Parts: sequence; C-alpha cells; structure tokens
Amino acid sequence: MNNSGRVIPAGAIIIFMVIYLAALGWLAILHQWTAFIIVAVICAPISSILWAIRSKQART
Repeated sequence: MNNSGRVIPAGAIIIFMVIYLAALGWLAILHQWTAFIIVAVICAPISSILWAIRSKQART
C-alpha cells in the first residue's frame, strides 16, 4: 500500500450515496420530478467518479 496523496475513505462515499438516495426518495415522495432528474444527473457521475478514484487509489 502506497499512501501518497489523500485517499478518499470508503465511508465518505457511502455516506454521500446514502444522502443522495435519501434526497431522491424525498423528491419522489413530493413529486418534484424536475428536481429529481437534476439531482440524479448531477450526483450519479460525482459518485461514480469518487468511487473510481477510490478504487484506483486502493490499487496503487
């Protein structure tokens, strides 16, 4: 394990995903479909990018 640079903890990504899914659920309950789509489009790439960075850091 080479710990050069800051490694994003898996817990932080999981917390982000939980908040993201909770926000989507809340917007769906309120029938705020435009906001639901915006949140989904913005947050899905962020979470996948964070996860990709995390797995890349874990491999080095």
